[in-house]
Amino acid sequence: MKVSFVTTTIHVPNFLDDIAYNAHINSHKDVNFLIIGDINTPRETVEFVKSLNNRYPYQFRYYNIEEQENELKKVQILSKIMPYKSGVRKLVGNYIAYKAGCEILV
Repeated sequence: MKVSFVTTTIHVPNFLDDIAYNAHINSHKDVNFLIIGDINTPRETVEFVKSLNNRYPYQFRYYNIEEQENELKKVQILSKIMPYKSGVRKLVGNYIAYKAGCEILV
């Protein structure tokens, strides 16, 4: 069972550390985290996500705007209906998780 946690962020997503810690101490397997950046996402987010990858046995993936657009190239309509500076951008992460075979989306 593949569980994906998806979030957008305009701040460093420090809360993911607590979620990952909880998953780890409860021996959850096959978990990944997708972090969808936006125009106002601070640069420190990239380093924070790297630090999570070093501390936990899960995949944490930060998608900057360019990477999001690359993911959506084949479905241009999705790019048009998901504006920047909006929580709706989380749907980009939901789409990526779905494509990767996610069974449970949080």
